[in-house]
Amino acid sequence: MKKRNFLIRISILLSIFIFIAGWSYFDELEEKNTVLKTEKLIEIPEDHDNVNSVIFDSDLRRVAYRAEKEGERFMVVNGEKGEKYDSVSAFRFDFGGDKFFYRARKNGAWIIVQNGKEGEKYDSILTSTFSRDGKKIIYSAQKKGKYYTVVGDRERGPYDAVGSFPVFSPNGSKLLYKAEEEGKQFVVLNGEKGKSYNLVRSFSFSPDSRNFAYVAKENGKEFVVLNREEKKKYDAVGFLFSFSPDSRNFAYVAKENGKEFVVLNGEEKEKYDFVELFPGFSPDGDKFAYRAEEKGKQFMVVDGKEKKKYDSVSSFAFSSDSIRSAYIAKEDGKQFVVLNREEKKKYDEVKFFTFHRHGMRNAYIARKGEKWLLVIDDKEENDYDFVDRFVFSPDGTRFAYRVKEEGEQFIIVDSKEEKRYNTVSSFSFNSTGERFAYSAEKKGKQVKVIDGKEGVLYDSIDSFKFSPDGKRFAYRAKDGKEEFMVVEGKEESTYDSVSSLLFSRDGKNYAYKAKKEGEEFIILNVEEGERWDAVYSGTVLFSRDGRYITYGAKRGNEIWRVTKKVVNAK
Repeated sequence: MKKRNFLIRISILLSIFIFIAGWSYFDELEEKNTVLKTEKLIEIPEDHDNVNSVIFDSDLRRVAYRAEKEGERFMVVNGEKGEKYDSVSAFRFDFGGDKFFYRARKNGAWIIVQNGKEGEKYDSILTSTFSRDGKKIIYSAQKKGKYYTVVGDRERGPYDAVGSFPVFSPNGSKLLYKAEEEGKQFVVLNGEKGKSYNLVRSFSFSPDSRNFAYVAKENGKEFVVLNREEKKKYDAVGFLFSFSPDSRNFAYVAKENGKEFVVLNGEEKEKYDFVELFPGFSPDGDKFAYRAEEKGKQFMVVDGKEKKKYDSVSSFAFSSDSIRSAYIAKEDGKQFVVLNREEKKKYDEVKFFTFHRHGMRNAYIARKGEKWLLVIDDKEENDYDFVDRFVFSPDGTRFAYRVKEEGEQFIIVDSKEEKRYNTVSSFSFNSTGERFAYSAEKKGKQVKVIDGKEGVLYDSIDSFKFSPDGKRFAYRAKDGKEEFMVVEGKEESTYDSVSSLLFSRDGKNYAYKAKKEGEEFIILNVEEGERWDAVYSGTVLFSRDGRYITYGAKRGNEIWRVTKKVVNAK
């Protein structure tokens, strides 16, 4: 019997970008008004052993797998068998699926195979990736004690050492990495070698990708190199840089003669015993804040102005609209929030200050003696033995948090106590904030509570999801040995296992993978689909409009792409 392990060792390694993947393919089907299209992508030959690492490109047009034959390993890409090697690994399609690469080893040498073409031989290959635009493969390698960085088909080096991984600019147009020669370190930007120093570290690009900076050390002094221009030398320079969101401003911390200070656009600010460059610039880039310490007192400096000094300050935050700011201060053993320079009520402890993402509301957890409470918009909620987490609804109109009291746990939603349980977990609002769900434990069982209403008790519950439009929900449940999905509170059919729950973007349709009697298939809106030896979980996706669903599947030695029109969409 020579059907070797096809269903035993199939492991899926996928990079599927669902919000992009397959759109052009689905558009083609829509033009042809296709109802069902099942296409065989490849057939695995009988003499391919230990087939594993099955990988699809982003729209399931191409598929690759790793196999063995007579002790040698090879990759097969869309049915085309590659060369045999002692080892193959790290296969990647680019985002469009037109290009691929993998690492291979033969006779002790390592190579990168790009679209079937072998690269140079090395003693080892350290890192490998595609460029941001997918046009080039970039990797670091070592040969005869020397190191190289290879960009596309161009080898750069040799170096005595290279940095752990190259750094791309935000727009992907620039590539920077660190290298070393004869005990000196330097950066290489788009192939151009920079000046050599004793040490280089802390690389950073501005948000617009036009500027880059790093720290260099020479003759015992550290300094910033900004766009290859050396800035003033100091005893030390901090590890954090801060570019403003609009890329117009640049700041870092320096140390000289035992004092620390911020350097903002080349201008040295006030010197203190200690400075922490956090949070830096506000979201709109117009404000700048950092923490400082002098003579044992800590304080915030905002736009160059020192705020009140306390025993300690922490957790500074700007609101998302940059209009408000807040931090936690400590004085005489008490902690409190300072919101826009106004000191709020003092407590024994304060933690987790949070602005809602729209900046209009705020909340934090506080302790009074042995009791904890939530403070939301300056209003104290009831106190309990412990409060450990809270969330706002997406629109900020509602809130919820978890508390513990007398050995029990429960959720508070909009200041109202929910039912008490042994434990509660996994609580969240839907996308509109109208619905709220959490999991609870009761009598050794688990239950999902939706909008305050208990569901059925099960042995276990997981994989809960609200649909993207927030109107529907579903989760996986298990009773005994069988698993099933619960959709809008209704139990679906039981199977050996269910997984990979997915809603369409409009929330009207849902799908998941099920397994029964050794076969796998897709459940689409209750209906069972065609049965296969395997369905590849990471491949299941809906089209943008929810009218089509597609997935990769396997039967015998054949790998297929299945696409179905959702004719009974709800």
